[in-house]
Amino acid sequence: MGDFDKIASEFFLNGLTKFDSFDEWVLLRIEQIQPRAIDLVYKLGSKLESEHEKRCQEEYHRDYWELFGDADPVKSSQSIWSKLARDIGSDKSATRLSETQMEDRVFGLSDLGRCRVICTFNKDADDLLEILFEMGRFLNDYECPKGIKDFIFSPERRDGLKGHRARQFSVKVPFDSGRYFGFEIQIMTMLQHAWDRRNHPMYEWTREGGELSAELQVNDFACAETLHLVDRQADHNWMRFKEETKK
Repeated sequence: MGDFDKIASEFFLNGLTKFDSFDEWVLLRIEQIQPRAIDLVYKLGSKLESEHEKRCQEEYHRDYWELFGDADPVKSSQSIWSKLARDIGSDKSATRLSETQMEDRVFGLSDLGRCRVICTFNKDADDLLEILFEMGRFLNDYECPKGIKDFIFSPERRDGLKGHRARQFSVKVPFDSGRYFGFEIQIMTMLQHAWDRRNHPMYEWTREGGELSAELQVNDFACAETLHLVDRQADHNWMRFKEETKK
């Protein structure tokens, strides 16, 4: 909040220089998109459930994937405020922002809505991506203009001491006469999700400008990489189990 107060004093934000004013303003925008975000999550949940039943009938009766997220899939006004503070602060060309421009920034966030799917194995995540994009569009309804980001095997996304591991992507969700907002879906294994949830306070700390010691960064990154190896071995063990039970 402090950072945004400083930024707001330098930019014209339609009088929205205090969080209370911003909160009131942005909640009206959230109300516009909330039904569409909830509808997307419902469609995703229904697809996961139907595919899970199919897999249990065709293969093994076990957990394959589950939906994880808050009852409200839209970012909170505080989270939007914080995100805009970072984005506007790094945008040297943003010398004045009208209300329309402010709306464009809010609706233009790639993760204004968000949810996560947790898979048991990496192979389940691979299979799920094929299912969700079977017709080239997410759930056959939503465009995914920037494609799928691979934070597992893509070297450029694994640079630095960051243990975040996921496949994730942002889709365009239509609302209000052809306008769109961004909705992010993350697909993780159980171990990737566990590390991410445990690491979240540290992530938030560094995202807001806090610094961690080199030792803590290296040790924490090692934890993430160890879980990655466990995930890989678990995949191998599962495939061996399938081979042995088919003999």
